[in-house]
Parts: sequence; structure tokens; C-alpha cells
Amino acid sequence: MISLKHVVKRYGRIQYGLNEVSFQIYPGEFVFLTGPSGAGKTTLLRLLFREEIATSGEVKVAGHKLNEMPPGEVPVLRRKLGVVFQDFKLIQDLTVFENVAFVLKILGISHIEQRQRSWRTLKMVGLHHKLSSFPRQLSGGEQQRVAIARALVNDPLVLLADEPTGNLDPELSQEIMSLFERINRQGTTVFIATHDRSLMDQMRKRVIGLENGQLAFDEPAPSIAPKMV
Repeated sequence: MISLKHVVKRYGRIQYGLNEVSFQIYPGEFVFLTGPSGAGKTTLLRLLFREEIATSGEVKVAGHKLNEMPPGEVPVLRRKLGVVFQDFKLIQDLTVFENVAFVLKILGISHIEQRQRSWRTLKMVGLHHKLSSFPRQLSGGEQQRVAIARALVNDPLVLLADEPTGNLDPELSQEIMSLFERINRQGTTVFIATHDRSLMDQMRKRVIGLENGQLAFDEPAPSIAPKMV
């Protein structure tokens, strides 16, 4: 589903965002991306939804070779992706419903289907009772749930999230992660950038680590020992 081969992202002649990074994520996996600030996590995610282009190497997402993709095909890729940002990026003068339906409106989905899919997705994240609220009327956790609903409303093959719990307390962080896990069980490939090691240890998923723009480690999901009877 996601494949990087010898990927380099360079800014100028000597500054590297990523340097010779290679790994694969298979359909239906749940994977964390971690590393200190400046390690290259956000740069990597920006390559995956074609906000930036690799300097060299190969980036493939959902069957698309992103390095060779002409600008006109980028919307085709993004219809297969859901992206959740740390700062939510909600449109402040739109209601919760309008923020979520905005993606479908751009895609030309009928108004009736916009309503049905947006309500269904907001119900999944527990916010169907907040359809008419504006972002400023919501808590941080509720805003993050709206952002997640917006990322999911088009039934993406891949969900990308950049520090989605960075502004939340531990209890809310666990709720958001439980939601991501439920989404993953439905078949969506989930790739989350975070620096919260305790959260990763609790979730027991595969973890890819970056340091100074390079692949530092790739830890498989821990095996779960069978319960003793």
C-alpha cells in the first residue's frame, strides 16, 4: 500500500529532510512513525500525500508512483487518502457538518449522499449531535474528531495522521487511538506519526523510527502471548 525505496528529500545542497529511507507498509497494516523533532516525520507524510516530491528514490502509495505523477492526477491519489493534521485545519466559519461534507462537495457528490455519508461518519466518531456547531464551540478533542471524520468520509484506503494526539490529554489520546484502531479493523491502512512512546507501547503495533532523516529502526508489532487457562 505504501512503498519507499531509497527516498531522498533534500532542501538546498546540503540540508536533508530524508536520506535513503526505504520501507513497505502492506494493505490493512497499522503502523506508527516516530522520532525526535526534526527527524523527518512530517516531511515523509507530506511526500505520501504529494504535498512535496522526493528529490530521488521511489515513493508509491495505493498503486501510484508519486515521483512520476503529473499534477493533474494528484486529486485521483488524494481521493484514496485521508489526512489528519495536528492543528486540525478546520474551516472556522463552516459548521461541523459543512467541514466534513466539504470533501464530498469538492468531489461532486450529490447533496443527499453528502448528508448521508457525513452523518454516518460523524456518528462513528460520536459527534452526530454536533452537526450545526462551529469549531470554536468544540473542545480540542471534539475538533480532532471532526478532523478525523473529514478524513474518513470518503472511505479512504489509507489514513495518514501527523501527531493527532499532540494537543490532547492522555485519556482523550487513548480515545482517539481506539477510534483509529476501529477504523483499521474495517480495512483501512493506518500510518500515524507520533512522539508518544507510551502510547505506542500500549497500542502494540509496528513502529518505524526516523533519526536525522534516516531510518533508525523498524520494530514489528509485538506478538501477544496466549492467555493461560
